[in-house]
Amino acid sequence: MIPRGLRDGTAIVTGGATLIGQVVVRAFHEAGASAVVADIDAAGGDSLARELGARVFFSATDIRDDGQIERCVADTVERFGGVDVLVNLACSYVDEGAASGRQDWLELLDVNVVGTAMMTKAVRPHMAAKRRGAIVNLTSISAKVAQAGRWLYPVSKAALVQLTRNMAMDLASDGTPRQLGLTGVDVVQGDGRDLGRRPRQDRPRRRTLPSPRPRRRPRGSGSRRPLPLQ
Repeated sequence: MIPRGLRDGTAIVTGGATLIGQVVVRAFHEAGASAVVADIDAAGGDSLARELGARVFFSATDIRDDGQIERCVADTVERFGGVDVLVNLACSYVDEGAASGRQDWLELLDVNVVGTAMMTKAVRPHMAAKRRGAIVNLTSISAKVAQAGRWLYPVSKAALVQLTRNMAMDLASDGTPRQLGLTGVDVVQGDGRDLGRRPRQDRPRRRTLPSPRPRRRPRGSGSRRPLPLQ
């Protein structure tokens, strides 16, 4: 659900042309916000923007390129007057586990961690000027559990969790905690319907076991001191 205070604002969604990204863009659009699809998929991004209309704009953006990041943010501000929300969703899934080479590591971390940091750096002045904004970093359950054959992706998502914590402390001075928030979101890979928490009625019920009753000591049995050893 999009917060009421941001419904007339503008959101940049990196990876907005992906399956989950499109769900996020549509959610902003349905809530009345403008959205920028920042992605390297020109065909997918253009198609989504044409479908949703004037309040959705596609920006061909590779978050490994600082120049493209700056252009995306500048175009957003020029077209919509500012940036209220940044959703850092774009990521790389390249992961061959122990067989991954140095270039594989550098490539994935450049997208999943550095790209997130650089997008945040680019939008920060515009949010600080308004003293409000929201930044959402999408992490994964992979950040918390061990997985055989996967080294790169889980490590990048774990790093993103810590980056989110540190961002929150440093960016808090730009606005009150309610005005500027950073959130790490666990995302289940799928068709997008798993994004967010399930409605309460759809959640499986947890069985509550009765608490064991404390044992009563027989009458006359008190705590006795042990006899000293001879």
